[in-house]
Amino acid sequence: GRLHTEDLQPLVEKAVDTQTVELGSKCYHGIQGLQAGDLVLPVVRARNSGGVGPWSRLPEASAGLRSLCTVPSLPAEMTVAPLLQRAGKTDHRPYSVTACWICPDGMGRPVQSFILRFTRLEDGVPGSSQHEVQIPCHGEEETVWSYGSTVSLANVHVNLAGGVHYVMQVRAATEIGSTNGWGSASLPLLAPPDVPLQPRAPSCLHRGDTTLRITWPEISEIWTGGSDVYRCRLRFAKHEDMADAVEASHEDARANLTDRTALVSGLQADECYYFQISVQNIVGWSEWSEPSEGIFTQSYRPDVPEMPHLEAAETHRITISWLPPYDGGKKIESYDTVLLHGGCEQHCREFGCLLNKINCVLASEAE
Repeated sequence: GRLHTEDLQPLVEKAVDTQTVELGSKCYHGIQGLQAGDLVLPVVRARNSGGVGPWSRLPEASAGLRSLCTVPSLPAEMTVAPLLQRAGKTDHRPYSVTACWICPDGMGRPVQSFILRFTRLEDGVPGSSQHEVQIPCHGEEETVWSYGSTVSLANVHVNLAGGVHYVMQVRAATEIGSTNGWGSASLPLLAPPDVPLQPRAPSCLHRGDTTLRITWPEISEIWTGGSDVYRCRLRFAKHEDMADAVEASHEDARANLTDRTALVSGLQADECYYFQISVQNIVGWSEWSEPSEGIFTQSYRPDVPEMPHLEAAETHRITISWLPPYDGGKKIESYDTVLLHGGCEQHCREFGCLLNKINCVLASEAE
């Protein structure tokens, strides 16, 4: 308990000065002004006209000592504000955070554990139910936390969101229960930045025949992990399990980090692709996002065939051939063939100009 040597004399004097009540075969004496769980070691002696008798013996066993305690209560509330402080880094982050506090009075029972509550300062005064993190702190079997001793817990930052200000409160627990209220709040401390949170699955802003403009939404205002994102990477695959994923080059991605968009080129027309995004800040890379839904490029008109070649010539017939062009993602169903019969050189030039105009019109319509 809290009974110190210098406290013994006043209690003895109080006992001597106070009248003892004798009821039946026992004597009763009440001692006031004690606190819950206080241990009192009473010794008594009797007086009569013949003098003063010897002092009684002290209990020897710990069980006997506990029987002389007042009824224990819940631990006292923390009156000294805890401390959050930076420490040397223990992982990939620039620094770690250690929590320190003073063990309160257990009120008759040893303190067995503590509960730490971290509240985001942006949410207002401590005690807000939003954005709270509670961390248990249990001692080893031989750990003894005595009243007034300093307790610390390292690396509490691993439970906090990076780049956010937090305040901490502590309450103690014994076998009787935990303190009713939370103690004083610490001064705020900025949790160290962490890798960005996992982005959500990308989606498509614009589809072309060989290009897709990909975007990804913010997760929250702290999705960057407390440090500005300055780089991204994008990968795509033709299967949802991303087993055949290919990472787009930085030039191909051409990401706009402010708008969270990226342009991917060099794709095949009328093909389905799945995308994942990962972003980097000063600490490191985020996890890959979940795969996007399947995104199709637009179908594309067939490429221009190679110039036809003469295969065979007969008196009233010729046979020409050409290699099939790229089909643009759709099966070629037919070919249009135009023959300039008996044309002179002037007619050939005019016909060539006409074909060029037709091709220009088709190209503008495709765009």
